[in-house]
Parts: sequence; structure tokens; C-alpha cells
Amino acid sequence: MLDDINNTEENQIHIRHAYLEEYEAAVSVSLQSCQQSKGIETSVSRKTTAQWIRDATSLKYGGELLVATNHIGIVGATVYHTPNSMPAEVVPRNWASMSILTVLPDFRNNGIGKRLCTNCIDLARIDQAKYLGVAVSPEMVDAILFFEALGFVKTKYQKLLRQKQYFQYRFSVRKRIVTPCQKKSCSACR
Repeated sequence: MLDDINNTEENQIHIRHAYLEEYEAAVSVSLQSCQQSKGIETSVSRKTTAQWIRDATSLKYGGELLVATNHIGIVGATVYHTPNSMPAEVVPRNWASMSILTVLPDFRNNGIGKRLCTNCIDLARIDQAKYLGVAVSPEMVDAILFFEALGFVKTKYQKLLRQKQYFQYRFSVRKRIVTPCQKKSCSACR
């Protein structure tokens, strides 16, 4: 009898807060992931992007580093920010937010990004935020489709971050995250 590949121990994905000694590994995973993403660097240099990812993932600006792990180590990461901890030009002061949502390319399309988002939404509920916000570059079409498929809504304006325009998305934490279809072509199922 064949084992169900999704139920084997080595394929189990665990979402948790990162240990201090894992921060550098999370930076590496985030950099690898972003280097293979479409639209990440069209108007910002690779060096600037790498420094921004390194700063955010190493919590230079605060936040909580969440990681997705399996038997090989860290395969995804995101940074959760409590309400009132991010500059107002990123998200309104009373919103929680998340940044640097990354999943290694070999592990995409398995719901890891959705699970990282769900954990941030749960933390935002605990922190009594009304919304969880994200800033997304208009060039990152896959990320836009991903967040919209999960139920995030684009606000009516763009914010200027790091000399570039970003869309601001929000998710009402009172809602449940949308359960997308399981088709490989669906960006939220990635």
C-alpha cells in the first residue's frame, strides 16, 4: 500500500514563531524566494531589495517572524506587525500588518502562503485589530492575485514606499479567510 504523500511526516508543514538562531536562515529563504518571483525588482535594484528583505526578516523594524518548516528546515516565512507598530505610510496606525510573505519555489502551490496568512490573521484577532494590511507592488501580479483570492481588498489609493508605488490591501479580521479551490492554476492555492 502506498503512503499518502500529504500525510507523511517529512511532508508535514508546521507554522510557528522563529527561534533566534533561525533568523539568518529565514533571510536566506526570503531572498531565494524573491529572486525567483516575477516583478520583484523592475524599479528597485537587487541590492536594495535584498537589504529591505534582510532588514524586515531580521526584525530591524520590529514584528514577529513566523516560519513554515518541514523536515528539511524553513520553507517559508512572513513578518507580522502588531497594530500601531508600522509607519502610517505603510498601513493605518490601528491596523496589524504583515510583510515579506515568501515560500520557496519548490514548495509553492501547497497552501503554505495561505497558512502563513491565516496565522497572521489569527494574531491580528488576538491583538484586536480591525484589519490586517499588506503593501504589494503593482508589478507582483502573482502576489496581487494571491491576496485577492484569499479575500484581501485593495484600498482606493497607493502608498509610496522606498521610492516606489505599492497597493495597500486589507483583510477584515472579523471574516474567515476564503477557502480557495485546489486547482494548480489558482493563485491562492499556491
